Amino acid sequence: MHVFLRPAVASDLEVIASLIEAVHAELAPERGGAVWLVSEARALPLRPSLGADIGTPDVHVSVSGIDDVVLGVAVTRLHGLHDKSRVALVSELVVDPQARGVGLGVALLDDAVEWARGMGAVGIESTALPGQRATKNFFEAAGMKARLLTVYASLVDEAVTGDELAAAHSDVEGLSG
Repeated sequence: MHVFLRPAVASDLEVIASLIEAVHAELAPERGGAVWLVSEARALPLRPSLGADIGTPDVHVSVSGIDDVVLGVAVTRLHGLHDKSRVALVSELVVDPQARGVGLGVALLDDAVEWARGMGAVGIESTALPGQRATKNFFEAAGMKARLLTVYASLVDEAVTGDELAAAHSDVEGLSG
C-alpha cells in the first residue's frame, strides 16, 4: 500500500467534485447541515469553482490517496483580516469514508498548515458542524481550538429539512455537472 499526497491537477476535478458532493449529502441532514449547505458549503455548481481553484496562487488544493487512487482532498485559501494579516481557511477537507483512519486526512491538514505558513498566514482555521465529534476531535488533535460559536434560529414556520436541501442540491448538481 502506497500512500501519496500531491497538489491537485485538472484531471483530478471529477473525483474531487465527487468527494465534496458526497460530504454535502452526508452532512445535509445533520444538525446545522441544511443551513451550512446553502451558506458556508461550496456553492453549486461545484466544478467551475473547483476547477478555478486548482492552480490559483492564493488557493492550495491537494489530494491524497492510496496506490494512485485519489481518496481525499483539501482546499485551503487565504483570507485577509482587518489588520492586513491573513488566515488560511480550510474550506474543504474530505476523505472517502472507506479510507478514513489511515492518515490521509492528517497528511492533507499537515500539508495545508505547511502551505499556510509558507504563504505568511498567521493562523489556520476550518469548520465542523455541531455534533460532528469525530471532525472536532480531528482538528483538536492537530492543535486547533474553537474560536467562534455560531447560533441560529429559523424564522419560518416550516423549515426545509436537510434531506430536502440535499435532494435539491443533488438535482441542481445533476443539471450543472
